[in-house]
Amino acid sequence: MGGTLQHLRHLQHYPDAKRPDNIYLHEVLDTWFAGVVKPRLKGQAFMISFAYDAVLVFSCEKDALRVMEVLSKRFGKYGLTINPEKTQLIDFNKQRLRKGRKKTR
Repeated sequence: MGGTLQHLRHLQHYPDAKRPDNIYLHEVLDTWFAGVVKPRLKGQAFMISFAYDAVLVFSCEKDALRVMEVLSKRFGKYGLTINPEKTQLIDFNKQRLRKGRKKTR
């Protein structure tokens, strides 16, 4: 228990962007997305991340669905989970939005 408390106190001295757990998340998500995911996509994609949150943006819906399928597995491999209440696909297709068919999953 002493090691855990000491570790938590140690983490408080890091700005959010440099905390060891953020560096770990960087390897699990950011590095994987850039090096493994993006080269396999049909369309364009980019990621915006801050602290423990990330937004993945895809030009191709099939790419988004494929990544969504493997994302939980990727996190699980490292003992991490994805918050199901925050994780969703949001369709920003201009044509479908104009027709009033907003698609959210």
